[in-house]
Amino acid sequence: MSASAHIVDPSKIQTELDKIWNQIDKTNKVRASLFNLIIYTKKNKRTDYIYAIVQKVIERFPSRVIFISENGEEQLKTAVSVMNASTGDFVIACDLIEILCSKKNQMEVPFVILPHLVPDLPIYMLWEDDPSVENPLFTELQKYATRIIFDSETTDNLPRFAKTVLSAKCEVADLNWARIEPTREVLSTTCEHKEKLELLLHTKEVKIVYNEVQSDYFTHPKIPATYLQSWLATRMGWDPKIITLETQKIEKLPPGMILSIDFATNTNYHLSFQRNIESPNQILSIYSTPEHCDIPINFIFPKQESGQSLIKEIFHKGTSSHYLKVMENIAKC
Repeated sequence: MSASAHIVDPSKIQTELDKIWNQIDKTNKVRASLFNLIIYTKKNKRTDYIYAIVQKVIERFPSRVIFISENGEEQLKTAVSVMNASTGDFVIACDLIEILCSKKNQMEVPFVILPHLVPDLPIYMLWEDDPSVENPLFTELQKYATRIIFDSETTDNLPRFAKTVLSAKCEVADLNWARIEPTREVLSTTCEHKEKLELLLHTKEVKIVYNEVQSDYFTHPKIPATYLQSWLATRMGWDPKIITLETQKIEKLPPGMILSIDFATNTNYHLSFQRNIESPNQILSIYSTPEHCDIPINFIFPKQESGQSLIKEIFHKGTSSHYLKVMENIAKC
């Protein structure tokens, strides 16, 4: 649990929160909630990483945070504290309710959570575990969710994961889908030009190169490239076999980052997208024919920071139809 947390009996959560706010009532802190944010994770190396992501989320979208972490402890524990969402003359702050549970007592968690959801506000749930592995707590909590944000990084079986996502009864999102959004934007912008789109219709081979390095937080670097491969196949009506995945290892770049995409056509036209290794928020588009080479176009995106994927998926409304097509395609594998 966080260092500032006050451990309390579950029945005293609201009482203790009121005490905390009474103590800071005359300060410059203002209480705010745009929605309820429920996070579930297994307590492991990623837990601190998830806490850091949540901090960045509430800086953009203040919310009541309910953070559930599961480990081997027999007794369910709860704690409360306040997270600062901004600094300045007036500090926006948010309630943080933490729940530590074990597999044996996890079904007590809904009874703890439900009285503390802010009424009439959306309920977003970040499920930081493989949803395709049977978990009664997931089955129960998804009944209340407005939107579930998954992270396919947590699965060892992507087709099974895809089938579970497709069976969800509410809006869904995926952090790995958000991580490839800049690359998808570049390709979509290119395809807005009729000449380039017609060129791509004659594609005979596509090569996607991704960064194969791993970290404590990311151990499946192939998944973003797999999503991009499936997205191209479903949007263009291609056989996925013409899209090959290759790897490089660049330690200073994030795991799974798309490094380049090359399109070769039957008419000897060539289109490629190359990431600037020194400035990875820049992607260079190069188009050439047997007769000439266009001036390269440099696409520049905001620098990516941890937490931005979750912020994007909270900001978006509804479920991406493109994402659902990708899940349908992967589920058949």
